[in-house]
Amino acid sequence: MKKKELFMILTISCFLLTGCGTSAISGEISDANTTEETVEMAEDVNGSSQEQQSDKLTDEMVEDATGETIEETMEDEEPVILSTGFDLQNPVDDASTDQVVYYEIEHEIKTEENDTYSVCTFKIPQLKGNSRIFSLINQDILDHYEKIRKRDEENYLLYAESMSEYDGDLPMEYYDYSYQVSLFSKKYLGLLYTDYICQGGAAHGMPEREFVMYSLETGGRVNAVDLISLSKDEFNILFCEAFKELITANPDEYWESAIETVENYDYYTSGAFYLTQDGIICYFLPYELSYYGMGFVEAAVPYEDLEMDLD
Repeated sequence: MKKKELFMILTISCFLLTGCGTSAISGEISDANTTEETVEMAEDVNGSSQEQQSDKLTDEMVEDATGETIEETMEDEEPVILSTGFDLQNPVDDASTDQVVYYEIEHEIKTEENDTYSVCTFKIPQLKGNSRIFSLINQDILDHYEKIRKRDEENYLLYAESMSEYDGDLPMEYYDYSYQVSLFSKKYLGLLYTDYICQGGAAHGMPEREFVMYSLETGGRVNAVDLISLSKDEFNILFCEAFKELITANPDEYWESAIETVENYDYYTSGAFYLTQDGIICYFLPYELSYYGMGFVEAAVPYEDLEMDLD
């Protein structure tokens, strides 16, 4: 009996000890599971983890300071996907500003017999950076050059048709399209395009100009005349005097009719001017005031005299 009683006592003791240990372990596992469930519940309720909460707090801080969240800012800065028929490769840094590169592209216009009739050289500027504003401007620049290319091809077809009975090869034509960054301020970008066209058989070509101005706040084009505070008459008087001073300083370099020409010219509505960092420059084409070798004859008036402030 004593042995049996002793065996039963030992058995019961072992069972009790084993049960306590299992309960302790089960309690630890239960506590761990409860912690994980608590975290998961917190993520379910808040919709984000602790790291996500930190990011959200950062966004709220940005929103408090600027009035817009980071997501909104990124959306505003999402660039436009550029489309162009030009093969833009090997960009070259612009010499006047580190904000612009250009692509030099040679485009040939062929005859039906696949002979080269015309060679067009394009220098196409593009703004650096990945902002939406820059992308809008870059696309407008590309559209500008594509219109020129299509125009030249259409002109060739008309020319070829008019020369259909011409006995011999069509004379070669050369087109050179370049640009100048004339203005780059906090608010505006000014591009002065120069087209040099030398049609077959001519002694030399003739240059033409076009000034295009952009807002760096909207990405759209700006009419430079709208920025001028002076009236049309005041503007014309200032540039008339500037050209007269230029001519009288070296009268032998200009036509005898040059003074009369500048006195009767409407500078305000002509569009023959462009904006620079310091002021406005008006110009006359070759042959208008002097011989061809003089090129564009220019006169400048500073912004102070024009009552303009581009800042």
